[in-house]
Amino acid sequence: MLILVSVLFFVFLPFSFSFEKPQDVSFKFLFDILQADLSYNQMPSLHISLAIVLFDSFRQTIKSNFIKMVMLIWICLICLSTLFVYQHHFMDIPTGAALALVTIFLIPYAKQTYFTTKFTTPRSLKMGIYYLILALIFVLIAFYLSNIWSFLFIYLFVSMLVLSLAYCFNASEIMSKKVFYPILLPYFFANHLSWLYFRNKLPLYNQLDENIYFGRMPSETEYKALKESGIEIFINLASDLKFNTYYKANFTVDLMDMTIQDPQKLDEIYQYIQEHKNKKLFIHCKFGLSRTIIFLLYYLYKEKGLEPQQAFEQIKSISNMYKFKPYMQVNSQIYTEQQF
Repeated sequence: MLILVSVLFFVFLPFSFSFEKPQDVSFKFLFDILQADLSYNQMPSLHISLAIVLFDSFRQTIKSNFIKMVMLIWICLICLSTLFVYQHHFMDIPTGAALALVTIFLIPYAKQTYFTTKFTTPRSLKMGIYYLILALIFVLIAFYLSNIWSFLFIYLFVSMLVLSLAYCFNASEIMSKKVFYPILLPYFFANHLSWLYFRNKLPLYNQLDENIYFGRMPSETEYKALKESGIEIFINLASDLKFNTYYKANFTVDLMDMTIQDPQKLDEIYQYIQEHKNKKLFIHCKFGLSRTIIFLLYYLYKEKGLEPQQAFEQIKSISNMYKFKPYMQVNSQIYTEQQF
């Protein structure tokens, strides 16, 4: 978080130096290495902010007072060193310290916070990194163009950055918060286009048992046909599809696509189905290939006590199109080991 905020300052507030670096210096080759960031300073100073955050962690884990004092002196020297180089202004120090203190306040050591209690996995971080790379590509294009079109790519950069953070912290609830709709509009639009392209290449639904049907997001005509066929309950696992305004689900759950899902959320869906077990229901995500399959594996585990591989074999017997991907296996192992 600290580094990310600093990078945003570097990108959007690239203050120029108010002085010239001296030409006649010792160890000139070392200064030549630092040409990449000219002619801009580095506010807030990462030396300052990282030093403070690291010391806050050290002081709570190191028992020896002597070692703590040595660490404090060392950290202070690191902070002072920023005043003796031509890469920094004085204002880099208080801004770096302020950023560190805000970070410590938001993410305190060994205390449960929003960020530390979210269910997240390396798979979520991997997906977040993909969107972060896309965000960096957009910001590079923006600076390369340096014209009116740059504003569009800056907007895309912000959108993908927010999406990246949502994946990293598994903050799936932002998909249903209207305040984020304008920011995530490019993602929602791309999502809708991919659904339009693939919907006719995938079956609308398959039947798991007497009352449970599963598949992809239906079109308006398909939605009406499903209702006319006797489907009473619609469960939507694809809250990131925002342009299907005709569709009204009875129960919507925010789940990030292509990730390992929180067993607690899977259980919420299962409990909802139990409350309506005598009604025909249709459960779906965008394509019916990831979030839906992960839930069905959980459903068969809870309903029939099937092991993950057994549950998948039952799903695969319905259609060979379904794949038991590695992250789905990990997802299954999590809730079986936790005995949900």
